[in-house]
Amino acid sequence: MMIIKNDRILLRRTQVDDLKFVLGEERDKTNQPYVGQWEFDEHQAAIGNDDIAHWTVARPSDDRRIGYVILLGMTNPHNSIELMRIVISEKNKGIGRITLRLIQRATFSFFVSVQRTPSSQVRKAMAWYIPKTITPKGGTHAKENTISPTD
Repeated sequence: MMIIKNDRILLRRTQVDDLKFVLGEERDKTNQPYVGQWEFDEHQAAIGNDDIAHWTVARPSDDRRIGYVILLGMTNPHNSIELMRIVISEKNKGIGRITLRLIQRATFSFFVSVQRTPSSQVRKAMAWYIPKTITPKGGTHAKENTISPTD
């Protein structure tokens, strides 16, 4: 499993076990007016869709879930990604801002460093098969500490 993290949060690929939390956050009365409502099956399909990055936001210390993110366009040949949804359960603590910055840093570090890589390789890499260091044709390296594979 791939984890993108900093000292305050980690983003990891959403698992089926996380979907009860995701659905609960979608249906929470403070989030519901602002967040699209999907059924369990729709989230499960998104988890298995190569074009969608469905990530759970958690605390790195104990993996406690505190939100989720959905990105679209992971297979876009133009390397254009859309932030479809971000939901953070702990409001007014700056976690949403930190999450957005981490997504931005990870996606820009990755896509900028592999911009000359064929899109099929980008799709495979963003599907969580990224080696520790990516050396594209241009010779620059992706930041190893931004995107780190774990088992």
